[in-house]
Amino acid sequence: MKLSDTPMRFILTLLISVVVLLILLILIFADCTGPEGLQGVQGLQGEKGSTGDTGPQGIQGLQGEKGVQGFTGTGATGAQGLQGAQGPAGAQGSTGAQGETGATGDKGDPGYASSRAIPSTSTITSLDTTGNVGLYSSVTIGADGLGLISYYDNTNDDLKVAHCSNTACTTSDRNTTPRT
Repeated sequence: MKLSDTPMRFILTLLISVVVLLILLILIFADCTGPEGLQGVQGLQGEKGSTGDTGPQGIQGLQGEKGVQGFTGTGATGAQGLQGAQGPAGAQGSTGAQGETGATGDKGDPGYASSRAIPSTSTITSLDTTGNVGLYSSVTIGADGLGLISYYDNTNDDLKVAHCSNTACTTSDRNTTPRT
């Protein structure tokens, strides 16, 4: 059999066309890239290029407002002159008449120092007794006139704030701010 035979030549051409078509399909539809390689070493910095041409001049800005005219003086102030001679002392004047004595004012309350004891009707109230609480406490009076108390809850690592509901602080609204 010769390759010049028409049927054989046709089959061989058809076979080559199929192989080329399969290779093209593989290249088109298959991921033909391998894994990404390591990054190469950075190259040396090249020489500095020449300076480029100067660009066109920009648009001129608007003229500013006219300033206020400065003070025009007549020259520097001269040196202070010498002090003149002191004049003679005047005669002593006569003593004036004594004024009237004013009215006696109202007598005020006597002043005294005292220490204030806790009223007998007061009771000590615990706001929170669960765990290790009450560290780093701070107390103030709120805008509403009721107690405002902040304290640290060491058990739960929280800052707590209690706003008293009455003057005896027997009940309160409590808010917890957890540490973030």
